[in-house]
Amino acid sequence: MLNLSKYRVIEIGTAVSMPLCSAVLGNLGAEVIKIESKQKLDGNRIRIPKKDASGPLGTMETFPLLHDLNPGKKSVTINLKSPDGRRIFIDLLKDADIFIQNFAPGWLQRIDLGPDVLAGINPRLIMMFASGYGQSGPLSPTRVYATIMSGIGGLEGLVGEENGDVAGLVATAFGDPNSAYFGVLEVLSALYARERSGKGCLIDLSQIEAIATVLGEGIIEWQATGNVPGPVGNSSRWLAPHGIYPCAGDDRWVAISVANEDEWGALKRTMAADGCAWPAEERFTDMPHRLRHRKELDDLVSGWTIGQNDRLLSERLQAEGVRCSPVLTIDELETDAHTVARGFLQQVDHPMLGPMQITSTPWLFDGVRPKVNGVGPMLGSSNREVLGGLLGLSEAEIARYEQEGILA
Repeated sequence: MLNLSKYRVIEIGTAVSMPLCSAVLGNLGAEVIKIESKQKLDGNRIRIPKKDASGPLGTMETFPLLHDLNPGKKSVTINLKSPDGRRIFIDLLKDADIFIQNFAPGWLQRIDLGPDVLAGINPRLIMMFASGYGQSGPLSPTRVYATIMSGIGGLEGLVGEENGDVAGLVATAFGDPNSAYFGVLEVLSALYARERSGKGCLIDLSQIEAIATVLGEGIIEWQATGNVPGPVGNSSRWLAPHGIYPCAGDDRWVAISVANEDEWGALKRTMAADGCAWPAEERFTDMPHRLRHRKELDDLVSGWTIGQNDRLLSERLQAEGVRCSPVLTIDELETDAHTVARGFLQQVDHPMLGPMQITSTPWLFDGVRPKVNGVGPMLGSSNREVLGGLLGLSEAEIARYEQEGILA
């Protein structure tokens, strides 16, 4: 399995994208030191508290996403506005392999620590700078967040009702995890290159450009036909039936996608066994016919699925070779037998909050899932370990820095 245990990551991250990027590197074995400030807390430390939060932490640091994004990291508090704070930060970077940050472009230059300066301090340093528009260009200083990124990137305009009303992905901040995994790929590529050249580099990641890279079908449709694609609901321009269909019970659904005539034949046989004669009609003969009559087809499929149990129907259709799955709620995903069997969710213990479920990386190496190394760190909990152990500061020096607000 890929092992990054010889590498050290310094992260100054906020929100989701780059904290997740460094979390994945940490799950792969890297040591991750998270630089924070008590003056401006990571928003995930003070967001929606865990529903049963209590004890000495109160509601602080109990937001589950904090721990999903920061498992096993070491938290060090440094006031980078102070000369001593910047010196401590520079000392940490001297022996680091990777520096990750996702604040608005220009902030490091304002404290005289731009990328050229950092490269001079440590020529082997790989710097991952992620932002909405990237580090250059007229809009580079513009701040973006969540659906703003996916809106500007073109994704939101493809999500909505078939009548053209855009709904967007308001329930998910797609741009953040998408750019996080692009970031992991780029860091690993840079490490590979550094093993040969001995030199670090600056990676300029535009989160909006990262979103555009996943819009292949929409971009190709516009380039090939001149038509600007818009929302199509749950349907497909190329496949039928394809969508989310209602099942028996309260808000129960299945996803069905038929990609070829063999799969349509299997679905027809299953429906015929339940007494449905309409699949044999000429208007549903092949894919072009079904696409022309897609609305009628979806209504008829819905009429058949609505009396079925979602899980039993999925198992039945999968056994026949039809792509079908139940639409799980978030709580069902956590307890789903397949998810549990693959070890995607792992239990770790927080010193004050007790057992917590943390997501690992969505892959296995030779059948082995990367291990989650712990929960998110408590604010500043590694000050002494890192500053004393790595930098050799004495207890008296650390105490003085705390008193003077340098470690704040």
